Amino acid sequence: MREDKSERNSKRSRGPQLSERDRKTVFRRSSSRTRELRSKQTSRHEDERFDFILFYVGILVPSIYFIDSSKNLIIYERIVCGNNESVPSAKTFLDELQQQSDKAEFEKISSQFGHKLGSIIQNMHSAGLIHGDLTTSNVLVKKRVCY
Repeated sequence: MREDKSERNSKRSRGPQLSERDRKTVFRRSSSRTRELRSKQTSRHEDERFDFILFYVGILVPSIYFIDSSKNLIIYERIVCGNNESVPSAKTFLDELQQQSDKAEFEKISSQFGHKLGSIIQNMHSAGLIHGDLTTSNVLVKKRVCY
């Protein structure tokens, strides 16, 4: 039995409700213009390709040192500041900025940060890449540079 067109369209636009499959994601190429994410049953080498494409279009990413597909393990380069401390996530950066600055300064710097991050995401999307799990916890900040 054939489903009618309105039912097919509703399946395409799921809205805020995501299936379990949609929550577990890694890179895959779906067409010549778009890359989207698929279930983690795929090879971890796709993560390496995703990072390479990000690097190729000018988006800074930590180097991948080792991939163990059997253990679902990827070992990335440790990004450090000049004082040999780990680079904070955007979430940590913004939380610390809010605690250490007044409201006007926080709004100014966080706005600049948001514009820079938006520009980076635009570059990703222009290259046909969609992250799928982009949060402030998944962005590293080094000397006001986003990774």
